[in-house]
Amino acid sequence: MTTVVNYAIAIAATILIAAVAVLMYILYLQAATSAFGSVTTMPVVTTTTPTTPMTTVTTPETSSSHIISTVLYIATPNVTECVNLGRQYIYYFNITVDRKRLEDPVGHYIFKAVVRNVTYNLTTATLLPLKSVYFKPYSQADVRRLGIINIYLELTSRTPLQIDAVEYLGKRYPIDKIVYIVCINGIRFRGAFNKIVSNSTILIPTDIPYAINVALPSGTYRIAAPPDVEVSPQMLQGGNITVMIKFVNKPLVYNPLILEVSR
Repeated sequence: MTTVVNYAIAIAATILIAAVAVLMYILYLQAATSAFGSVTTMPVVTTTTPTTPMTTVTTPETSSSHIISTVLYIATPNVTECVNLGRQYIYYFNITVDRKRLEDPVGHYIFKAVVRNVTYNLTTATLLPLKSVYFKPYSQADVRRLGIINIYLELTSRTPLQIDAVEYLGKRYPIDKIVYIVCINGIRFRGAFNKIVSNSTILIPTDIPYAINVALPSGTYRIAAPPDVEVSPQMLQGGNITVMIKFVNKPLVYNPLILEVSR
């Protein structure tokens, strides 16, 4: 009986010792956790390279060719008859074009004269260039290149035309300047000094002066011109002199042009 009791006591003591050991282990863990403090978890920072949006580069379209200016020269029937071109109106066009692209044509066929919303085909300039160095002919070489080019065209008519614009590549461009043409069938000084300066028949646009050279005897002279004509200088000293003749913007004919000279 005593043996059984001792055995029970031994078992109880063993259980008690084990419980105390477990309790001490738990207390140890709590103390260790308090010693190290709380642990804060840092978020992981991911660096993302910003994505550059795709840039679309659009090449600007080359602007189309266009007219910069148009000067219209008019020879009326009295002027054309003076140079044996018959009685007709000749309209001479000096068209300055900025040709941007080779696919934009600049041949004579692409230009049209506009008269009250009615268009007229233009032809290459051939008539006036035959009669005067002041009017250039149509150049086939110019229509093959790019850049600033001048196109010389003509339009003939038996009746007067009120030309308002020039049509090119579907657009209409107003006439920038209208210039009449005069015809001179010889130039003569008369009076205190008599001399035939020229026997030639020439066409002169009124927007430029015409120069003549003359040798005067010694002395002082005064030159008087007919109406619608200006000469400079009006007072001349003897010697080799250059006289500039300027015409008003009218279709004039002189057969010949006489300049009166007095002393």
